[in-house]
Amino acid sequence: MLLQPMHVKLLGQLVWKGKNFDVKNKKLTNRILGLHLINGKLAKAKSLFDGKPVLVIDYRKTSRIAGNVIDELREVGKGVFLGRAYRDGVFFASFALKEKKFQSKR
Repeated sequence: MLLQPMHVKLLGQLVWKGKNFDVKNKKLTNRILGLHLINGKLAKAKSLFDGKPVLVIDYRKTSRIAGNVIDELREVGKGVFLGRAYRDGVFFASFALKEKKFQSKR
């Protein structure tokens, strides 16, 4: 998380371990304490911030924990994304993601 009080950033780093994207099926799962817990739906849409194209992660129909949250992602560099999180349509957090590709073991 970016631009958050230090205790919030530290808690986020200890608890949240990343997002797993399934682009083919337009799904996403957040890893919390190593468990795949919070699911979302992926879609392309216009940003609530500036109306420009973003990748939206919509948790409203897929998660009890984050049922009122929408994340927006925009790629700002190769494999680097900035995100904005909205709760009930109101901005509440910024975050950054770095793409990490996994290869299957044979």
